[in-house]
Amino acid sequence: MEVTFDEEGKKIKRPVTVSTWDFAGQEIYYTTHEFFLSDQSVFLLVWDLSKDEQDSRVAFWLNSIHSRAPNAPIILVGTHLDDPICSQEGYVENVLRKLKEKYKPRFPMLKHAFAVSCAWSNADGMIALLDAIRVTISEMSIMGQSIPKT
Repeated sequence: MEVTFDEEGKKIKRPVTVSTWDFAGQEIYYTTHEFFLSDQSVFLLVWDLSKDEQDSRVAFWLNSIHSRAPNAPIILVGTHLDDPICSQEGYVENVLRKLKEKYKPRFPMLKHAFAVSCAWSNADGMIALLDAIRVTISEMSIMGQSIPKT
């Protein structure tokens, strides 16, 4: 992925290696998640838009991230945009608005909320999500810093 960031007042575009981990929400692995929680990360908290956010444990995951990486940016990603319930007028907009209103005051690092379709035939929301990830990464203070050889 290429991101643009400032280095001494100049905007430069550089390739950035992005590693991803899927925690998948299995309780048996909860204790190992803390090893991946760092302020030098961007978190995509993914849940199923067609289900109640409490069933997806959005609050639990926001608390988990915030407790170990309080300065790490978080992007909410609601999937299953192609589900029939999501096609109801105003459904998706209401869900995303309510989540932001509910959680943004407690979690100031919550940057964005997106709805995406994961169906091969429908890439709705994915380009906007990728752009938001690029911008979020480029705004991180660690961008442009050298990695110690040790």
